[in-house]
Amino acid sequence: MAFELLICAVHFPPGVKNTVYPFDQMGKRLQYPVSTFVTAFMLLRVYLIFRMYTRFSVYRSTFADRCCAKVGIEADMVFALKSSFKTSPFKLLFITFLVSVVSLGLAVRLFERQVSCLYDDTI
Repeated sequence: MAFELLICAVHFPPGVKNTVYPFDQMGKRLQYPVSTFVTAFMLLRVYLIFRMYTRFSVYRSTFADRCCAKVGIEADMVFALKSSFKTSPFKLLFITFLVSVVSLGLAVRLFERQVSCLYDDTI
């Protein structure tokens, strides 16, 4: 719960001084602003998609709560994900793959933007 609050609380407000940190990479001097690192950390919020998916699935209904209570388990997010994997594995796998590709692609673009500014591709 505390980790979830930390992920949702981190943001970079506009108007704040954006400090730049230099790094050496491939013989070049790269300068990454703090907002790049904060934005990459904010990409961890992608887990909210899975929480929303499990919250509104049929495995989190009152009927599922009653059935799970009879067996002695709790119908929480983990139960909903396991049940979804059991009933439609390829659908959930496709959603997981798509979300991870997009979020990791955005993270790579964040950090590669500084490298592409160093090289002139007009040859």
